[in-house]
Amino acid sequence: MITCLARAVDMNKEVHAQRNWRNQLIIFDDVDINTMIEVELGNRKVPMPHIIKAANRKTFWEISEEIRATQAKPASSTESRFMRSFLLLPWPIRRLFYWVVMRNPRLAREYTSSVMVTVVGMFGKGGGWGIPMAYFPLTVTLGGIAEKPGVVEDK
Repeated sequence: MITCLARAVDMNKEVHAQRNWRNQLIIFDDVDINTMIEVELGNRKVPMPHIIKAANRKTFWEISEEIRATQAKPASSTESRFMRSFLLLPWPIRRLFYWVVMRNPRLAREYTSSVMVTVVGMFGKGGGWGIPMAYFPLTVTLGGIAEKPGVVEDK
């Protein structure tokens, strides 16, 4: 899904444009995609954000290998190191950081992405629906899969 989405965004770059503080649209050539991946910490599985940089220039296998490498060593990822430090800050400072970063698209690209992919069914069983976060210019939320009874030939 990430590979297909990255290529579609690459063909229609306006969908991941961001506005700067002067209300001008900034359009980037590279399509960075933020996604949540499931990693094991201790004896439990937890979601962790991961940014796939220049996903539009990578093959399916390169993206898959990047995700698997991050799952194998989650503590070594850039996102993990940043979050460990960031979460130690008091919430007013974290809010100020978001306020500054979100008004500068080039700075925002260092810490986040312009496209988000999230999967409702990744961390649970069954179907579901999701309400995407509005921080990203383009957010795609995929639903879960559930088995439901159906009627076929009156049975």
